[in-house]
Amino acid sequence: MGNITHKFLPTQMKTIQSILNSFILFFLLLLPNFSYAQLNNTSTVRPAIPHEWEVGIFVGMGTIFGDVPKDNIEALAASKPAIGLAITRHLTQTLALRGSVFYANLKDSQTFLNITESRTIGYELKLLEFSGALLFEPLSERRRQEIGRFKKIISPYAFIGVGGNFGKPTTFYENIKITPNINKDNLEKEDKRANLLIGGGVKYDLSPKLSIGLEVGIRPTFNDLLDGISYAGNPDKNDWYGFSGLTVNYRIGEPDADGDGIVDAKDICPGAPGEQKFGGCPDTDGDGVKNSKDDCPNLVGSSRLNGCPDSDKDGTADHLDQCPNEKGMMRLNGCPDRDWDYVIDSKDECPDVPGKVELNGCPPLPDKIIVAAESAINAAELGQDASETTPESATEIQALFATVPDNSMAEIVEEEVILKATSPTLTDIENIHFPENSNQFDSEAYSILTAIAKILPQYPNRILHISTYAEIDKNGVINQGIAGKRVFLCFKYLLQKGIPRGQLVYYNYKRPPDSMEENGVVIFELKE
Repeated sequence: MGNITHKFLPTQMKTIQSILNSFILFFLLLLPNFSYAQLNNTSTVRPAIPHEWEVGIFVGMGTIFGDVPKDNIEALAASKPAIGLAITRHLTQTLALRGSVFYANLKDSQTFLNITESRTIGYELKLLEFSGALLFEPLSERRRQEIGRFKKIISPYAFIGVGGNFGKPTTFYENIKITPNINKDNLEKEDKRANLLIGGGVKYDLSPKLSIGLEVGIRPTFNDLLDGISYAGNPDKNDWYGFSGLTVNYRIGEPDADGDGIVDAKDICPGAPGEQKFGGCPDTDGDGVKNSKDDCPNLVGSSRLNGCPDSDKDGTADHLDQCPNEKGMMRLNGCPDRDWDYVIDSKDECPDVPGKVELNGCPPLPDKIIVAAESAINAAELGQDASETTPESATEIQALFATVPDNSMAEIVEEEVILKATSPTLTDIENIHFPENSNQFDSEAYSILTAIAKILPQYPNRILHISTYAEIDKNGVINQGIAGKRVFLCFKYLLQKGIPRGQLVYYNYKRPPDSMEENGVVIFELKE
């Protein structure tokens, strides 16, 4: 018999080589596009995969392209029913790994006629194949171009992989003499072989979970005895086989477009990976405030401040705090105001004395200061001594101007021009008169206390006695309490101005001493 079928397969290897080259070129063209997409995906979250798993069944035809048919057309004509099952794990929306199992009872025969009789050669193979392949579906992202919406599409795909097929072929020869080559084929038959897996197909979506398709795949092998015939046929050409048919695929599970483990139907933020406790919404900075309610989504902050930080802990978020490194007041955008006059310390020209906003935090000037200033200016212009022209003594003028901010009053007249008299003494200082039932300082009281604070260091060996009393009649204890607060506030103010504690004594008399004739007056006496 010799090589009985050699002449019928002259183009088999060329066909296989052409198909292999086409698929290799196809994947090489797709690789740069896939790599570019991966490099430009800067997100640390895995790519969105609507369905991670998919199962499918295959119903179609299978055939062997071996030594029996005259050409590939006859091989296709000899196709037999085949079935298959596939499980697919999606890696991204376009790439997947697929594992498959196929079964088919493949058979074919060839009859040759001569003058006296016919001769027949044939095979039968119950083939079982297990394979794994990388599947590429370039248009699959079009199904879900918008989060939460599905679009039916027609989607082509291609695959390449490796596999193993099992089954020992049975051969038969009618009216053919058994030759050494036939015996050699029978001796070398095997029941397992390796193969490549190359193919493609097209899917159509019936629903978000169900699709149908058509698929064609070829399996080049590294063996020429798939059909049991080699030396008796064409030993220089390996056999290959293929399957083609209908696929039905079912996607498992609910879609999770952002890959955060919460399905889109329950995900409040289906387009952004988030946390279970926020219904799928993200909390980028991990401060317990989800991004949609976080005014500072990239900075760890407090839920009380809508997720924003507060470095100085004053209740004003840093991005709204005009003094973020100083503990201040919320009503002043986080800036401090130690005298509580609604002027921040950095702009308050009298930061320790409550004043007016329109006067940069300083108290209003008493009329006598204005008169003294005008008199001093006039005296300066005439070249006269200010102490000779002003209605008050030099000591009184100094006490008055001691409360005037330098940066405002100094622009009107310098202290040297106003006061040329000798240094004042405490005997020139007025007592402080408080309004009835009040312990609040007015501008005149501040002027007197400030003057005392400036003069007292001249008498380091003297003690200043601060005293007052309140009549006990109608209000009784209440008046006594107010009087006590008056002397204590004077005492406290002088301490704040730097006067030593040991140089101050304060009294609240229940009965007025001889030196005190008025009710509600604080007097100052310097004693040894």
